[in-house]
Amino acid sequence: MDSVVAIVQSVAPFIALVWAIYAFYDARKSDRDDALRVERQSVYQSYLKEIHALQRPHRTLVENGAESFSRLSPHHQMVALIAPDPVARASLEYLSTFIGSHLYKDDQPMIELSERTLPVAKKDIDEVIDAMEPTRSALKALIIAMRKDTLQGTKVDPRLTDIDELEKRIGEEGRPPEQR
Repeated sequence: MDSVVAIVQSVAPFIALVWAIYAFYDARKSDRDDALRVERQSVYQSYLKEIHALQRPHRTLVENGAESFSRLSPHHQMVALIAPDPVARASLEYLSTFIGSHLYKDDQPMIELSERTLPVAKKDIDEVIDAMEPTRSALKALIIAMRKDTLQGTKVDPRLTDIDELEKRIGEEGRPPEQR
């Protein structure tokens, strides 16, 4: 029995040392994760501010799309560098909506609504809205991906991104989440 106690007493400091080293490195990893999360939040905020600051100064959707693509590319590159894959993919999909055939009608670039002769026909309004739908959908997906990344581990639901989503969930479940 004395030999068992002696073995335990001789091994205990080694076990404590191994545990202390593990705890130290685990804390350092957690600190790095937290610092990276703060950096990602800063990048996301900058990206979203630039998105909301976009102007539409040109005559066509194609010209405005090219300018938006150019202004947002550096933000996408930062996201691609530090964000998880779902956010980087959503960012690339959003960026890609600013170029493409959906911005043309009859092989001609679509004219911005603000550049059309008044009164603008409902058909023309619908065409521009339809042409911009991929951008709206991709932006919503990007914001959801950013929210999932930054709100992970919190009580904030990353799915609630706009009033339409909230109304849909209320309609499906019959009452608001706080009344469940």
